Amino acid sequence: MSTPTPLTHLLELLHRAYRSQMFHAPDHPQAVRNLEALVERVETLVQEQGPFKLVLAGDGFTSQGQPVEGAPNAAQALAKEMAARGVGGLEFRPGVQLDELNLFLFLLQLRPQRLLEMGGPPSLLPEDGFLRVLPPASAQPDPPARTALAPEEAKEAWEDSWDSMGLDLVPAAPAPPAPPSPAALEDEVRPLFLAGLGRTSEVLRAGLHAPWDADHRDALKRFGFAVPDFRVLAGAGAHLALDAIPPPAMRDTLRKVLSSLPSIDQGNVLLGLPGFPPEEYALRLALDFLAPELLAQAVAHAHLRHQPSRFDLALLTVALMQCVHDRDLAMEAIRGRLQFEGWGIQEVEDLKEAVQWECQGTDTKLNLSLERHLIHEQDPHLVMTLGRQLIRGQRTDDLRSLVAQLEEELASPTETRRGHGAEILADLAMGLRDANLSQELERRILVAAHDRLRADTDPRVAQWCAQALEAVLSRWIGSRNFHGVHDEMMALGELAYGPAPALPWQGQLVRDLLARVASPANIALLLPTLHNEEGGFPIPMLHSILALMGTPAASCLASWLEFEEDPARRDALVDGLQAVGRRAVPVLKECLASPRAFLVEHALDLLGKAGDPRVLPEVLLAISHHDPQVRQAAVRAGVALAGPTATAKAVADALPLAREAAQLDYLAILGELGEAVAAPAVIRLLQPGHTQGDQAQRIRLRVVETLGLIPSPEAVAPLQELFEKKGLFKGRETLGVRLTAARALAGFNTREARESMALALETESSEEVRTILRQYLVKGSPL
Repeated sequence: MSTPTPLTHLLELLHRAYRSQMFHAPDHPQAVRNLEALVERVETLVQEQGPFKLVLAGDGFTSQGQPVEGAPNAAQALAKEMAARGVGGLEFRPGVQLDELNLFLFLLQLRPQRLLEMGGPPSLLPEDGFLRVLPPASAQPDPPARTALAPEEAKEAWEDSWDSMGLDLVPAAPAPPAPPSPAALEDEVRPLFLAGLGRTSEVLRAGLHAPWDADHRDALKRFGFAVPDFRVLAGAGAHLALDAIPPPAMRDTLRKVLSSLPSIDQGNVLLGLPGFPPEEYALRLALDFLAPELLAQAVAHAHLRHQPSRFDLALLTVALMQCVHDRDLAMEAIRGRLQFEGWGIQEVEDLKEAVQWECQGTDTKLNLSLERHLIHEQDPHLVMTLGRQLIRGQRTDDLRSLVAQLEEELASPTETRRGHGAEILADLAMGLRDANLSQELERRILVAAHDRLRADTDPRVAQWCAQALEAVLSRWIGSRNFHGVHDEMMALGELAYGPAPALPWQGQLVRDLLARVASPANIALLLPTLHNEEGGFPIPMLHSILALMGTPAASCLASWLEFEEDPARRDALVDGLQAVGRRAVPVLKECLASPRAFLVEHALDLLGKAGDPRVLPEVLLAISHHDPQVRQAAVRAGVALAGPTATAKAVADALPLAREAAQLDYLAILGELGEAVAAPAVIRLLQPGHTQGDQAQRIRLRVVETLGLIPSPEAVAPLQELFEKKGLFKGRETLGVRLTAARALAGFNTREARESMALALETESSEEVRTILRQYLVKGSPL
């Protein structure tokens, strides 16, 4: 008996409300309407039939032991989301509130791992509420009311119910959460920034994270800018796995989020950077990259809204610019934005001159301050900006002094001082990319970052040091200092893949660093050396660099291989992919779907050499490829990964569905493999109807030859039948088929085969065939 229609309607409304909150903000009109309709339906059902349960049952739900039918799509989608989060069902009691349903919909939007970290589903809904979540597999008597248990006891009871199901509530080594898609990341990040902007405050006094003096504070206040409180972003990186998102994707997502904000709020975001949560380095790096764009929008807003004098606008620009590391890039962004608003070249130059005059005074104050105070007593943004100016001005002596102070900061026993110095060192290293400084200074930066990365126990400090190492390595690749790159990457490889590091996160941090160095731009700079176009650097050392870079390097090499026409350069790229080893397997699997047959062939050969048996299904699938060379490569890879028997079985499965031209190749492959498991599929091709057309006789001959190469007793009887006359109006097989069958039977060298040849000798009408059979019987093997 089906459950009444009202419960079916409830599932549809519940699924609709969940989907609307997934794609809209909670206060969106559509989300509000769907939630109100859900609340109304629940209240009606509770009034009509009292308390009731919806219990998870496979891909659907049951209520009072009967399945809820009529909404399979909604039921399946909800069941999947609830099962992933450990919710075995729902219990509705009189008095269900809108807030409880809203909390349940929020629970479904959390990632399962995050929900476990928060204490499981019971931790989100009130203990004395009227909407209750049931543990998994709750087709049991009702558990005691949770109000009778203390919160700790309720959580233990929930964990016990999971343990009884054989589930691991907190795995010993949980897999890192997968990063969200760009659209999901945008939806996750936007409310966090809005929450931070909703709590802004004026800058009342100077401080470590407030680098504005009195004039700058007055300018910010006069134009309506305020500093947001971005502490709400703390923990977002770990929750959303932001470290695993490529920096360009992170920047694009943040650009979309911030561009939807009013211009003044974009300026406020910029002002919040000095006080940004230090552990959120992924977000911080992306915001630092976007800072010139935010600055240009804020300056244009102030100009259009207030029409200030050039001096006031320059004062505001300098105040905002203290949150931007690269002043030259910031001025270019302002130039483009103001020219878009109708400013002339001379007007922009006048503003730039006024800004530079004001900045010169700020730099002079900071230089004097650094001479009197330690570097950790200064605002890091101001020191970073000064460092960029020193690099652009090629002021080597001042840079040596700054690096010496940073080395002292990194040696400090205080974590905050080390974090302060590591952040400045990373920004200084990133500024080296376009500079032309001595390698001695670059090496000092690299050594300081490397030593601190190896020794520090603070993940934040180590992450900034990793950023510094990435910048220096990219700089050395660009300057063709491949020997230095090789030596440093080999040292990092020992830390990433050597004995277990002291802390569990260190190895993964270094592996992420090595992968980031394998950017397409860096691999493009390595290509001439890979193709032996630039002498002086050994190819084996270059292969070692590519192996340490791992999967990203393999992806770049495969992309170039797909469109490379020169055979010699192809071979060099294939050698590079082979050097990457097993970490190239994910890329090689993707190459199997390429329309270019040569790329698929190379990918199969490399997969066979990599020796990862998990790719066997994809490799065997390529046996049905339209290109014969690819089929041969698939067989070679299959034999290398799983042996000849499994490969022969895959070829035999593909044999009956293949085209006639491919069947000839398949039969040749099976003959080479010589596995008895393929005999039934080959024998079936001898049956009438399997060989028609111009190539019928060729296939029939190849089938007989193949049966002679497969040591299977099943092949004896079909071969013997080839000598018999087919009927009154149909004669024997052709002379060539019978001769080939005789040779095949002789090759078996078994008693059954000799008996079959003797019987064929008695019925054979051709003297030529009789002679051959007689010779085989006497000598025991083919001529």
